Amino acid sequence: MAFYDVQEYAKIWNRRQIVALCVLLYGYHLINYLRKSVKYN
Repeated sequence: MAFYDVQEYAKIWNRRQIVALCVLLYGYHLINYLRKSVKYN
């Protein structure tokens, strides 16, 4: 039972890490885009 719980937790943790990574990458690109648009304007 305990091992199954650990596996489930690992799945949830991996999913959360992937989502966090995507959000960070998206935010990074968004900030760069905004900086460029501010420079041109």
